[in-house]
Amino acid sequence: MSNYNRIFPKETTEGHVSLIGNLIITKSNNSLYESEIDIHQLLYIYIVVDRDGRSLLFFFDHYQHWIPTDFTGFRKMYEDLSNLLVINEVILFQNIFKKEKLKKLIWRKLISSNYQLISDKVNHDYTKGIEIQSDNITFIDWDTIAKSYKNIEGIHYEQSPYDQTITKFNYPVRIGNVILNELTAFENKRDDVPILHFYTQCYNDDSSDKSYFELRDQLIQDFGDKESYLGYERDDQKCYSFNAEGMTISIVYTYDSEYGFEGGYTSIEIKNKREYPELLIDSEYEKKGQIDDYLYIDEEIETSSNYKFNPRIKQKFSKLNANMINKPIIWMDIKNDSIGFAYKKYYQVFKRSQIKSFSIQNVLPAKGSGGGYLQINLSDNSYTNIFSGKCHIFDEYVKKISGLTGIQVSIAEEYYDS
Repeated sequence: MSNYNRIFPKETTEGHVSLIGNLIITKSNNSLYESEIDIHQLLYIYIVVDRDGRSLLFFFDHYQHWIPTDFTGFRKMYEDLSNLLVINEVILFQNIFKKEKLKKLIWRKLISSNYQLISDKVNHDYTKGIEIQSDNITFIDWDTIAKSYKNIEGIHYEQSPYDQTITKFNYPVRIGNVILNELTAFENKRDDVPILHFYTQCYNDDSSDKSYFELRDQLIQDFGDKESYLGYERDDQKCYSFNAEGMTISIVYTYDSEYGFEGGYTSIEIKNKREYPELLIDSEYEKKGQIDDYLYIDEEIETSSNYKFNPRIKQKFSKLNANMINKPIIWMDIKNDSIGFAYKKYYQVFKRSQIKSFSIQNVLPAKGSGGGYLQINLSDNSYTNIFSGKCHIFDEYVKKISGLTGIQVSIAEEYYDS
């Protein structure tokens, strides 16, 4: 482009931006624009004009960053950056002074295709598990518990950009007739249950929606109509899901929209929705547990049933007969120094000596519907919400719960559900 066309907005003192080494550093009185961007981690850059007619560059490096084009130092930063990245200056300078709302891509990191479709043979083992494509091919059943992965060759652990512990595979992984180069598994709350969530991003060579259509067509062919489910295929996003006997495989591609940016990849999520009823059995407490005294909570409430996350959640304590679990119940087990909580099919038991106090937290309706929570505060300074219901639903039970358990019950300061 000519120098005439490379005109920049007049710089203001509202903020300052500079490129130092591999970092774009932005300082501003407005915290929205405060950022530090590692250019080696950049995935894409857009020119954006917001609803106020202000032009900004939008950077994505796993996090979102907005840099107004009128910040002090912007021109110098951009010129330094354009020496390192091949930015589409035609689109940038055609739009940098426009006032109508818009967003246009000016740079995207091109990533080599990181998936392959198997066409020379047909695999029918989507329901069984994954196969690590190392020299010593290893097949891992979907039902393998998380802690067993530590003993499998070709796996390591690292922190994600979002500070999650993730399981990474050192080799490509085959799932049915799809080979994924970079599969990730997210850390479970429990290591004695199978991994519940796998994820990857699939790129084709031009970082387009071709990846979505290739994967979709392959999976529809493999699963057939009965186990293939169209979520939606809109202009802003496309989604298809497939059921492999309780393992749900979902593919999603996102385009530019008012609130979103085109990622350039198809995300694949694999979620384990199978049931493991053996995890709901507490043989020891079933044998030794008893009910010495109890209190009904005569209200419409809810309690968690997510035993795959919470190892305390169990099912069907036999000494609670059908009539007793029709209402939420708290019971004392003096012999075993325990307090139990149950409603309908599920119960949890805590050592009384490990409970520091109870709290009732009321959340007032506002943008959200609010709620009331009976919270157990443990001696290790952790806490858990054992029952939940409408705002103020537990207030009248303060003395009753304290009288039953001999443990202090307080009502915490309420706040609005924003």
